[in-house]
Amino acid sequence: MKIERSNLIASLEHEMVSNTQWLRIHAAEGLLDNGESGKIVELFRPDENAPAPYRIGVWRVLARSTTDAERDFYIGRIREVMHDP
Repeated sequence: MKIERSNLIASLEHEMVSNTQWLRIHAAEGLLDNGESGKIVELFRPDENAPAPYRIGVWRVLARSTTDAERDFYIGRIREVMHDP
């Protein structure tokens, strides 16, 4: 079981690093769902001002992988976009 989990984590990390856009988002969320945050903030912070709609995914990942204050900041950004007609 530990080997399977290790292979899963390695696969998700590989996809997060080697892919772009939404594939990266989904891989990062899979890592977060499995208690792994590793290099997520380091990899995603440069993309926080990326074009929409990708940046919403970036904010979602950063909200889940940063401090409470930063989480609130990213959630606030997501809410602003949701309320903007």
